[in-house]
Amino acid sequence: MPLQNSIAEALIRKFEASNRIFLICNTTFPLPRVIYSSERFQGVFGYSRPEVMQGNCNLKVLHGPLTDQQAIADIENGVQTAHELQVDNLALYKKDGTVIRCNVILAPVRNENSVVIMYLLNFEESDPDKTSSSSNGSKKSHEKDHHHHHSKGKH
Repeated sequence: MPLQNSIAEALIRKFEASNRIFLICNTTFPLPRVIYSSERFQGVFGYSRPEVMQGNCNLKVLHGPLTDQQAIADIENGVQTAHELQVDNLALYKKDGTVIRCNVILAPVRNENSVVIMYLLNFEESDPDKTSSSSNGSKKSHEKDHHHHHSKGKH
């Protein structure tokens, strides 16, 4: 058990240091429970640690009308099969009711015997410009930059 904790602590330290939005879940079957939420998770979503820690990996507390239930089912299945997966552009809800779209990564964390000892859920806010089509996203932002310089010149 102590080793598991040290793996968890190392992970938490590393992710908190890079200011990530993340949750750590244990391996309770069938739905792992949240055992840690990051500082930035609390800042972004507005839920305190105790509020989140009553929940589990399907993030019920963050669901709302636009939340894709199929994506949530994918996360639940990913946990049961211990697979890493990414759900893009998932609509989640902050405590105040505003929608935030996130790319959510579920990653099983294994110990030295490759036994899954916990799950990491990492949230990255999706860039609304990128969602329409990522292939010409870079070109678009380039043009925008160009515009930007012009208008700056005019002012």
